[in-house]
Amino acid sequence: MDEQKLKRILAGHKIWLETEARGGERALLKGADLTGADLMRANLQRADLRNVVLQNANLQEANLQEANLKNADLKNADLRIAYLRLSNLNGADLERANLRGADLWVSDLSNANLKEANLREANLQESNLKGAVLEGANLKFVKLTRSTYDQIPETVKSVFAKSWHVIGADEAEDDEVEQFIDFPLAQRSSVIRILEDFAGALDQRFTDQPGVIRISFQGEKVFLAVDPADGERVIIENYLKIDEAPRSGEGGVFIDMSAAENGNAAPVSHEQPSLDIVSDIESRLKRIKRLYDDGLITREELTRKRAALLERL
Repeated sequence: MDEQKLKRILAGHKIWLETEARGGERALLKGADLTGADLMRANLQRADLRNVVLQNANLQEANLQEANLKNADLKNADLRIAYLRLSNLNGADLERANLRGADLWVSDLSNANLKEANLREANLQESNLKGAVLEGANLKFVKLTRSTYDQIPETVKSVFAKSWHVIGADEAEDDEVEQFIDFPLAQRSSVIRILEDFAGALDQRFTDQPGVIRISFQGEKVFLAVDPADGERVIIENYLKIDEAPRSGEGGVFIDMSAAENGNAAPVSHEQPSLDIVSDIESRLKRIKRLYDDGLITREELTRKRAALLERL
């Protein structure tokens, strides 16, 4: 499909969602060829994507909640941290797709092909996996309910079950915490700075709100995805300061905010060499200016943080 046509469809779909179908037009992409499309963070909630071809497409952090992806071709697609709650993936081909950290709560994956797919750290609570092909798939550290657990072949359980978080019918989900962190080496100072920046943004905008946050990175970019229990997803972007460190990779932190409020969640960082202090301070000054420009901190906080950083020079 022509890139400009796709942009027009996405723009119309955005209006359709914002006006609750009173304006714009729903994205009707049934059978469309979107091979290799860049749909990172695209909002395709409730879109009609039946039989669509999305091979090698970039769907990182895309909102596909309630989307109809029945029989879609998603081979090799990048769906890291994608929001797929209540989506219909019945019969979809997800062979070698990257679904790391994806939220598939109550999604229909029946008869889907997940051969060699990466589902590490995915949320599979109440998902339907009946008839799904899981040969060679990575299901390490997934979160699932007993009903989903019972649908998974014993051969898969024997490999991954010890790492799973299985929520039973008598368990209170709000009391559970899951944490995963996998940042590159030699990033200790930069990671700590970014976590501090993210913490400041959360304090400003999401005080005492239950929900889920996810921190992920690709190359030098670090993303904080916030899913409040009573609001829409918010994405905040930051950057690693990289000197001689690797320039590729993936990783993340998954924290239940309702549990974090009780003091149960604390990201852990590896021991790594510190970065040059001047470059680090310069980077942090730019960061807090961006937080101020985005309305995440007040002018008083900007002035105070600047002063504290400059005192270190």
